[in-house]
Amino acid sequence: MRSIPHEFHHFRDALPLERPLKIKNLRPELRAGEAGSAAGVVRRLEHLTKFNAAKDLRNHDPTSPLARRLIVELVGKEDSDYDPANEPHPKAFDNPMLPEVNNGEWAFLRIKNGFSEHQPDNVLNITVLDLQPDWGITQIYPSGAAEWFVPLDPGMEVLLPLSASLPEDYTEGTDTIKVFATLGGSTTSFQWLQLPPLDQPPRRATTRGQKPKDPLEAMMGAITSEQPIMRNLEPGRYPSRVWTTAEIELRTKRA
Repeated sequence: MRSIPHEFHHFRDALPLERPLKIKNLRPELRAGEAGSAAGVVRRLEHLTKFNAAKDLRNHDPTSPLARRLIVELVGKEDSDYDPANEPHPKAFDNPMLPEVNNGEWAFLRIKNGFSEHQPDNVLNITVLDLQPDWGITQIYPSGAAEWFVPLDPGMEVLLPLSASLPEDYTEGTDTIKVFATLGGSTTSFQWLQLPPLDQPPRRATTRGQKPKDPLEAMMGAITSEQPIMRNLEPGRYPSRVWTTAEIELRTKRA
């Protein structure tokens, strides 16, 4: 018998005891007493542990030279007929504080290296992960399976078009766009954090069979291992001077 991971106590403790806990997008419903339900619950809890650990991964060191050097914002949207080969002319969101698009529309993510152009050694290696409403995690920039990051020179920025799409049976959902940056000398891969959607078979991992190259990869490997162990894994124990992250949420709905 496998016990429910201790880390799930925060789901329960985060809400008043008189309110039932409801986690969105747990599909299909698992009914008590049905064959396989107990094992299914444990698998889901393990998956949600990994997802939330990836979402909570941050560099809290205020003295890190990368603090406030990674600038991330959603600048606007385009209609569903936008062609990424064309120059974008994003329209403002209805509510810039809560960016929202309709299914099929495009949103534009601006990423800037906040170091001065006069600091040429401070190249940032950029990776973007999409934490999806179906509880999957996918690297969306760079999109190649063998690509880990894209260098961004000091003072430079990139505007990424993001096509908003919902799973077939969803009427709305929220994606957390999580951007990681490491200093140019680092070769860290954040593909260790990728997950399939909930209840789906594991994807063929590009990190399978590989050993972590640095302490940060070792931490991510522990987060997404077959039986994740989050206790005693704190980002502060890892080299805070070489990495940082920023995130922003995008809500998508069916028109």
